[in-house]
Amino acid sequence: MLRLRLQKGLNLSLMLKDNLNSQKALAALYTMGYQLYENGKYQKAADVFRVLTVLDQSERKYWLGLGASFHMQKEYDRALQSYGYAALLNENDPYAHFHAAECFLSQGKKENGYHVLEVAKSVALLNKEKYNHLLIQIELIQNAWK
Repeated sequence: MLRLRLQKGLNLSLMLKDNLNSQKALAALYTMGYQLYENGKYQKAADVFRVLTVLDQSERKYWLGLGASFHMQKEYDRALQSYGYAALLNENDPYAHFHAAECFLSQGKKENGYHVLEVAKSVALLNKEKYNHLLIQIELIQNAWK
């Protein structure tokens, strides 16, 4: 089943790469994946985001979408991998670290979660105004897990 789904995704990605070499096509696919995610269709959203990551590995939001889709399905290890790629693509944005910390904490890996939460906090502190809301969330999580 997984092999068939991956093959379909690969076939779709090759077709799209050949026929839809435009940013508009990628944006439309992203919108579809986002809408599937928003409607609670996390597996289908993951399929779309997986195709997008094949088409453009350097687009951070595709990796975040894939990670979030896995996260909602409680596939924490797969979500962590996706969030890791997203974090590598933009080290100045704390959200990938924050969501990775949530995954670790959901797995009961408190030490890992705390460490990654500290990374998210240190990145967020570089731009307090922009990430003030996230800093409040981080503080609440840290206090709750003490």
